Amino acid sequence: MDIGSIPQKKSSETCKNNHQILYPHNLFMRNTKLFSTVFISGFVVMAFEIIGSRVLAPFLGTSTYVWVSIIGIILLAMSVGYYLGGRWADKSPTLKRLSYFLFGAALGIAITNILKNKALAILGSLAFPLIVKSSLASVALFSFPAFCLAAIFPYALKL
Repeated sequence: MDIGSIPQKKSSETCKNNHQILYPHNLFMRNTKLFSTVFISGFVVMAFEIIGSRVLAPFLGTSTYVWVSIIGIILLAMSVGYYLGGRWADKSPTLKRLSYFLFGAALGIAITNILKNKALAILGSLAFPLIVKSSLASVALFSFPAFCLAAIFPYALKL
């Protein structure tokens, strides 16, 4: 071996890279699917946030307090989702685990849709200030789906 030469790695990583060089369409299709998943999940978070104000409006109104609580709680849930999604992705990222985040978000949105009227009727009847009621409603209805949708981005980066 020459002093100036760099030894080549002979591992599964080299084989994987050679496979990607020989068959670049597989890599392109996989990346396209992941990018599409991340784009759609980001779009759903934004739509969910705007729809959240429409969900709370009949029970709590559309004041600044309601908007602040919706935006604040969703941003908090997204921050935790980005952080924990990145931590879990560093351990061992798989497409199966990514699908758990997608399923969790879909399940959370479905449960929100089913329970919103009952939960908001109960919260609306309580004798708390509006900011407390709107914050509790935002946590109960919007935090889990926002968390799951935000965890998709850092997780998909590792795949």
